[in-house]
Amino acid sequence: MKLLQSRPLALLLNLLVPGLGHVLWREYLFGVFILLIALIAAVLFVVTYFIDLSNWTRLILLTLPVIFYVFTFFDLDRTVRARRKRFLPDRTTAFILLALGAAYQVFAPTAAGNFLYYNAPAFYSVNTGELAPVLSRGDVAIVDRLDYRVEIPLFDRPIFHSFPDRFDLVRFDNGPRRHTGMVVGRPTETVEISGGVVVVNGAPVYTQGEEGMLLQGAWPLTSTGNYSILVATFDLGVIDSVRQVPLQQVIGKVSRLL
Repeated sequence: MKLLQSRPLALLLNLLVPGLGHVLWREYLFGVFILLIALIAAVLFVVTYFIDLSNWTRLILLTLPVIFYVFTFFDLDRTVRARRKRFLPDRTTAFILLALGAAYQVFAPTAAGNFLYYNAPAFYSVNTGELAPVLSRGDVAIVDRLDYRVEIPLFDRPIFHSFPDRFDLVRFDNGPRRHTGMVVGRPTETVEISGGVVVVNGAPVYTQGEEGMLLQGAWPLTSTGNYSILVATFDLGVIDSVRQVPLQQVIGKVSRLL
């Protein structure tokens, strides 16, 4: 009985599914309203990756729903304190709502936990110095999955919203191992590397890699497909291979964290 009237139970429900705690305490309309706001915010969050918006616009679109969601916890706390002396939630209803909340987090594409499980950044320790000075031995690197793609639960494959830029450092799958390399070619390009200069579709690109990293070595003319990029990997600071990597194998953009 004490558990049913406790604030932690209501707050847990609101954490699992926005508005569910209010439904438990019979504020049905406001609970549904909170859920609708959360669903709209989730859709807007994904849409911002596919349209050209200023950073301020994107920040406002994402911050206002978060502020509203935080407010719902304070409002729910007030509701529980005001009603628990004269109202006891039904035990069966509480268990059903808990089950619905857990199922929502596991299966719903709009659930924050589910979305973060598929799109959270990855981390790894750099054990070579082939990408110095951008990444040195002993650094901790972060792989931003959302920089190029959004993976939505229940969809068979990730949705790409932008192609990697030339000279980005990317993490990608190749057979049983994961590799980090520098993008030298984008889709539908022909690329040749001569004396460390990248020649794209017959025109040299003199811009160097990130943070002063210089390309060294050569590679013969190579073409990319519509949905692939060319990624150079290194040995002792010199290009040892240029691989055509399908976009599906690109994990994300790499940068130094620590």
